[in-house]
Amino acid sequence: MFNEICIYEAKIEKQEEIEVLMREVAEFYMQQDGVIDVKYIKRIHRQYDFNAVRQGELPIALTRFVGKATYVLHWTIRDEETHARVSKLGLEHFYKRWSRCLTSMPKIILGENIVKKMSIIGCHRRFPLFIYVRYRLVIYCAGGGNYEDSTLRCYFQRGY
Repeated sequence: MFNEICIYEAKIEKQEEIEVLMREVAEFYMQQDGVIDVKYIKRIHRQYDFNAVRQGELPIALTRFVGKATYVLHWTIRDEETHARVSKLGLEHFYKRWSRCLTSMPKIILGENIVKKMSIIGCHRRFPLFIYVRYRLVIYCAGGGNYEDSTLRCYFQRGY
C-alpha cells in the first residue's frame, strides 16, 4: 500500500470553507478505483512537552488559532500509479478552491507501509485470530475447554 500525508496551513477566516472542501475531496477520492482510505484531521490539541507525554498527561486543547489553522490529510492508495492518477484528477477538480484557502503550499510526505496492518478476524474460545497482509497468524487454545488447562499454540500460515 502507498500513503500520502499532507500538512495544510489554512487561513483562519477560511476554516469553514476548507472543511466543506475536505468533505467533498474525501468523497471524490473514495469514489476512485484503488483508493483505500481518506482521513482529514484538524489540529485542536497539543502536548505541553515531552515529559508530559512520558507522564501520561492529557493533551492541552487549543483555545485559539494564531495566523493559521493546521489540517492533515492521510490517505491510503493501492500503489504509486493509482496515486499519480487520482492526484491529477483531484488537482484538476479542486486546485483553485484549495489555493484560496491555504497560506502556503502543503507539505507532502509519500511512502509505503513498513508495518503491515494486523486486525482481529475472529475468536476461538478466549484467543483472537489475527491476520497480517501476507501471513495469517493463528492463535488458538488446544486441549481442554479451560484456558488454564490448555496449551497455547501459535503458527503462521503463509499466503493469505
